[in-house]
Amino acid sequence: MSIRRNNRRRPGKYPRAADAFYNHRGLAYADKGEYDRAIQNFGEAIRINPDFAAAFSGRGVAYAEKGEYDCAILDYNKAIKINPSDAETFNNRGVAYRNKDEYDRAIQDFDEAIRINPDYEDAFNWRGVAYVNKGEFDRAIQDFDEAIRINPDNTGAFICQGVAHIYKGEYDRSIQYFDEAIRINPDCEDAFNWRGVVYINKGEFDRAIQYFDEAIRINSDYAIAFFYRAIAYGNKNEYNRAIQDFDEAIRINPNYTQAYLNKGLLYARKGENILAIENFDNAVRFSPDYYARTYIDNNQIALVQEGAEIALKTLREFISDADNCDTATKEYYKGVRFLFLNNQVQARRCFMKAKELGYEDIAKIDQHLGNLND
Repeated sequence: MSIRRNNRRRPGKYPRAADAFYNHRGLAYADKGEYDRAIQNFGEAIRINPDFAAAFSGRGVAYAEKGEYDCAILDYNKAIKINPSDAETFNNRGVAYRNKDEYDRAIQDFDEAIRINPDYEDAFNWRGVAYVNKGEFDRAIQDFDEAIRINPDNTGAFICQGVAHIYKGEYDRSIQYFDEAIRINPDCEDAFNWRGVVYINKGEFDRAIQYFDEAIRINSDYAIAFFYRAIAYGNKNEYNRAIQDFDEAIRINPNYTQAYLNKGLLYARKGENILAIENFDNAVRFSPDYYARTYIDNNQIALVQEGAEIALKTLREFISDADNCDTATKEYYKGVRFLFLNNQVQARRCFMKAKELGYEDIAKIDQHLGNLND
């Protein structure tokens, strides 16, 4: 999403000088990634001129960049009410709905953006992504084709097209699209990463690792490439190398739920159950709705399912062994196990009981309880 593009057109009369000053300063802070300061300045522009649609839209994008999608949508709503012919704001609101997993509402906004601007490649691409999320892969492919027709150098559309074909199990065809993305941009780390994912699905783990190596060479902070390279090493039973890559993915993204889950799975396979349950705990503590997520390839779906099953088994064995820990610790890990069972009511009771009994890490309990209160 580009804030500058989003604010190119002005609704109604040209804004007064003070409005424009704060709006442009908001844009500058947003470009630097200082979204809180951007929001403050867009807010000041809006205070001066309550009909400044571009400032509402810009602030919405800043909220979206922070992951505050409800706030973003409220601002997009106001911008659209003032200027209902701004295709980019419809597109950005659609992206926010898509990030909230509200795919049908997202598609409605992308439809409107395309109605206003029939050559809006981003809207076609994002609508395709929403269709992928809904499992409507053929409709997604049609939209990616249209985005590529509008802009034959759209690497993002080629990558999304390839991912859609992964979902359909058409691995060789998906590689063709990733190759095209690399032809356009030889340093396209996403394309190398997804080629690696294809070869994981094909069971060619050494070849997959070569592509993840290349993605990481291009971008040494590319957490997802470390994650998938760990998956490949795990499939080769090279658990220590896999754990190192999971650790690197977590260093880059400390809330990387899938990395914690899969690292826990590997520790369980190694018989290191204490380390396993610590990682299972982190998986549900950092993302309590992990079980609702869909993963991009069949291999990863299987690993997530196996990880959850082994987590439940390992936690049950740990809790039932009287020699492992005190009562407070047992109550805490009962709560963790209930989260894997998606039983939030029982999880809350266990965490509260652990707190009453004096569990040593109150911060972890409070984080779990905060998640359950959200």
